[in-house]
Amino acid sequence: MRCFPAKVPPRCFAPRCGTGEIPETVTLLPEEMEILRLVDLEGYDQERAASAMNVSRKTAWRDLHAARKKITDALVSGKTIEMAGCERKFRSGCPGRNRSICPKEGGGTCPRPDPGSHG
Repeated sequence: MRCFPAKVPPRCFAPRCGTGEIPETVTLLPEEMEILRLVDLEGYDQERAASAMNVSRKTAWRDLHAARKKITDALVSGKTIEMAGCERKFRSGCPGRNRSICPKEGGGTCPRPDPGSHG
């Protein structure tokens, strides 16, 4: 796996309204997050983004499409988006594991993670 420094700390996003069931999860890799940031936020074209990441255009294009597909799947299907490398999930700072710090006070429930998925 290629390593890219995170510009923002990795975190997870979950649907606000749910059925009460544990939502499925899609996982974004660091390289997918970086290509999204460069192309969709910074406005880099494919060639410049690939150069900045020190990868081929083909690799950058594949990562960009994989990331967009995962995000679209999560939005359309009501899945949680998990960022690979999130260290909060192993500590009490993860709202998915520590429901007392859930930011959804009065507006739904935090998804309960699969007990086996967080170590």
